[in-house]
Amino acid sequence: MLTLGYIEHLNTYIHGNHDHHFNNYYIVNIIIEDLDDFYEDFYYNEYTYYEYIGTYIHDTPNQFIHPIILNYENIMHNEKSHTMKIIKTYFIGNVMLAIDYTYLLRILQRTFRRKNNYKKQKIEIRKNPRELYYRQKYGKWSKRASF
Repeated sequence: MLTLGYIEHLNTYIHGNHDHHFNNYYIVNIIIEDLDDFYEDFYYNEYTYYEYIGTYIHDTPNQFIHPIILNYENIMHNEKSHTMKIIKTYFIGNVMLAIDYTYLLRILQRTFRRKNNYKKQKIEIRKNPRELYYRQKYGKWSKRASF
């Protein structure tokens, strides 16, 4: 089941020692289970969550070292990486991990937007009276209007 939540990359220096194969996973910080509480602004907004992340990052030694992710420091300082995401949670042992579905949704939106803009461009060219006259006369679109 998909839920809303705040996630971050699992880091052994911040989250404690786990198995080494967890280093490329996301760990769940906050899950929003009840949408009524979400609409009443009960949970953290993105600005307070970013402040919360900043407080325990600066108190932890070696906080910007990650065994797999080379630009981990840039990710942790970027406010856009600490936003609410659409996630699917699961447990491995006693650790709650997540899969980020927001990324897949953004890819789908970009693909749809690109196809939609292509169709709009095609309609814009073909509704030109000169192109309509060419189609009426020759029975096919001109080279400019055929895609």
